[in-house]
Amino acid sequence: VVNMTAPSDAQVLRIFSALLNSKLSDFDDEIKPLGDPIAAATTEVYNAALEHLLPTPSKCTYLFNLRDVGKIVQGVLQASARYFDSRESLLQLWCHESCRVLQDRMWSAEDKSWLEAQIDKRLQEDMGSGWNQL
Repeated sequence: VVNMTAPSDAQVLRIFSALLNSKLSDFDDEIKPLGDPIAAATTEVYNAALEHLLPTPSKCTYLFNLRDVGKIVQGVLQASARYFDSRESLLQLWCHESCRVLQDRMWSAEDKSWLEAQIDKRLQEDMGSGWNQL
């Protein structure tokens, strides 16, 4: 029998921050410092989804795990400095990846709106931007 405990939020943040910071080191100066805020925002949105979007018989696709955070970060890691030359463009990519991974399995308009509000909250608090500003 093998038992593995889930990593703490600090460990998850450290892993994904390291990946993002390494990738973004090749980008313009306004984009380079976004690694830590994107990792923090992704973790916060994921944790909020775990707490709020619980699976039910009618919402059986609402099963979230750490792979979802990895998929969001992996999508951001696909960015190229050639095409993502502004802070806003990279934040748009993060919003897109967050919606692609989390929102695409939702069928309720209310839940989709809730997730967009969570992303907007993270944009405002962690990155000084907003959903409507992008």
